Amino acid sequence: MLNSLAELSFQFWTKYKQDIPNLSQFSQHVPAQEIMERIEDLVIRAVTQVFTAQSPSFNFLQNSKNTEYDPATGVNRLSQSNFQTITVGNAKSTKRYARLMKVLEIIYINLQDGTKSTKREIYYQDPKLFGKQNNSDSAIEQAASLLQVPRNRLNIISAGKGLIAGNVSYCDSEVQVQVGNRVCKIPPDMDVVSNIETDAEFIIIIEKDTVLSRLVDEHFFDSYNAIGLTGCGYPDLVTREFARRIIEERGWIPVFILTDFDPHGFQILCTYTFGSFKLSGECDSLALPFSHWLGIHFGDCQGNPLPLTNGDIKLIEKLVDRSQFKQLPNSYQNRRFLQWKDSLIQMRDSNEKFEIESVLIEGNISDYIGRKIEKGAWI
Repeated sequence: MLNSLAELSFQFWTKYKQDIPNLSQFSQHVPAQEIMERIEDLVIRAVTQVFTAQSPSFNFLQNSKNTEYDPATGVNRLSQSNFQTITVGNAKSTKRYARLMKVLEIIYINLQDGTKSTKREIYYQDPKLFGKQNNSDSAIEQAASLLQVPRNRLNIISAGKGLIAGNVSYCDSEVQVQVGNRVCKIPPDMDVVSNIETDAEFIIIIEKDTVLSRLVDEHFFDSYNAIGLTGCGYPDLVTREFARRIIEERGWIPVFILTDFDPHGFQILCTYTFGSFKLSGECDSLALPFSHWLGIHFGDCQGNPLPLTNGDIKLIEKLVDRSQFKQLPNSYQNRRFLQWKDSLIQMRDSNEKFEIESVLIEGNISDYIGRKIEKGAWI
């Protein structure tokens, strides 16, 4: 079963790599010089607006309001419909404009000097202007959208929270790291990561860091030729980029995702697979559309269920309504995703949710994963 899935994975990613160069919007390969020139053009445009008695403004696509599912590639992509305008006007809009200009200045200096800043460091460049880090973070996302360049190419890095274990090695700033059956932190700056090597038979992406640690305690990665990876809940960009880097080079490795059987676990599954709504312009380079859902499935749960909250039910209705789950069952991918939808509806109708730990009543997590993979019990 695993060999057949590896062959299907290879076929999928071979075609994906052939098609994606014609589709990508936010390219990972824009040179620093070109990004600097785009910033210069924006500044010249702003100065021209001032000298022609116009209110300086920026127009850019809103990622969260321009997301559409592309069934040809299996990822969320950026459409070209809803633009956001930030202009010099009242006090609130002028401050937003000033924050964006400040972030563009920091990006320009970093690219020019070859330095990098964390999101936290950008906030502290001018805490009075930004007010709180949410505002500087928003300005960073706006700058990426305005420049049409992924944030990780703007010399801005986040602290990172992803963890990895298993059969993989990589070079981090010229230091070779051999992971093995232990938990290692994923480097926050993927630009200094090179020579990712593995002959793993599969990757398992796990919602919770506690579960990855449990697998290490059970010596799972001594028994199975696999890579384990977690974003510690909703994944950050670095975690998703690391997983995608492995697949870019070794597309035959099947990717499994293990989450709680609850609406948030399902949304995490969708974020890894289709890409996020918030960063739809970057999904082409971050999503893992040939991921398979290993569990937790409804029939796997043996413990006492928890009831759904009103918030859970609202999230389920929102997830069920996604276009990924409205396609005709005319392809392998579409049929799988309709099964995902059926599981979500089953969750709603039963009014039950389960955590990954519910499978521990009989056995351990390693045994559960081993049985699922041996039986081909993935969706």
